[in-house]
Amino acid sequence: MANLAGFYGGTHTGSVFGYSAQYGDDFHWGQDIKGHPTGTPIPALAAGVISDTGWQSGHGWWAAVDTQDGWYDTYSHMVSLWNNQGT
Repeated sequence: MANLAGFYGGTHTGSVFGYSAQYGDDFHWGQDIKGHPTGTPIPALAAGVISDTGWQSGHGWWAAVDTQDGWYDTYSHMVSLWNNQGT
């Protein structure tokens, strides 16, 4: 598994979850990660199964991972999908 702290933390932290000046009065429901070259594989925060994928304007390609513990992690703003639903 990739070094999650190195991938998601430090200088790679972009916009944060919650209210911020960047989003005005809007709530930002995620944490954006920055500074990785286009095409860099994204490590999942926890083991799970890809439960849904798709394309959405403003989000690009996205994937939802069911971590089998009642939580889902969603990954957005991707330029492509390398894995398929169910993997």
